[in-house]
Amino acid sequence: MTMKSSRVLTTFVLLLSMSSCEEPFPPYSEPEGVLVGELSAVTPDTVDVYFDDLSGLYYVTSQLVFNVTMTNVYNDLLQGEALIDGEVSAQSFSAIPRVVLVRLTPSTLLQPPVFQGGLSLPPGSTASFSTLWIPYATDGKIVFDGLPFTMVGTAKLYSPISFSATARVQIFERVQPIEFGQVEFEIVFRDIPIDSPS
Repeated sequence: MTMKSSRVLTTFVLLLSMSSCEEPFPPYSEPEGVLVGELSAVTPDTVDVYFDDLSGLYYVTSQLVFNVTMTNVYNDLLQGEALIDGEVSAQSFSAIPRVVLVRLTPSTLLQPPVFQGGLSLPPGSTASFSTLWIPYATDGKIVFDGLPFTMVGTAKLYSPISFSATARVQIFERVQPIEFGQVEFEIVFRDIPIDSPS
């Protein structure tokens, strides 16, 4: 090999090694589609409410519950810093449509436990929330306020109000929140005077 060809080969190898060193690693991205959510509503057909003149608020005697689950459908353990945040949005459909927002917080998380700020979710396991809610809308009014009613004895009976609920939830800091739901249900509200028997 001549001196000239040796220099050309050395220069080529040097350029090749420099280009391979400068090539950036692809940025790390968290896997997508690893969580699947499910939303359910547990409500009686008829909900009794009482208006308190002193506080100016309605009190609900029935339990209205939203249950939310997030299932790990990834084939590996999901583990990392917990970021428990979300809400259920329930849209009412009536002559006066309203939106009820129900927050999901660490206190509404039933399982798994958050340990030292972290959360672990093995494949196929779920994180579950359960939260009570009251039918006060974002405008500060109860959902049936201003709607027509029928008197039944001393109570005001409001025709069934249809709702459609969706959820938006995040449980891991590095996994994006997901939206899911579209649960539909109806509630008849019965406004009973506070001094009347139910």
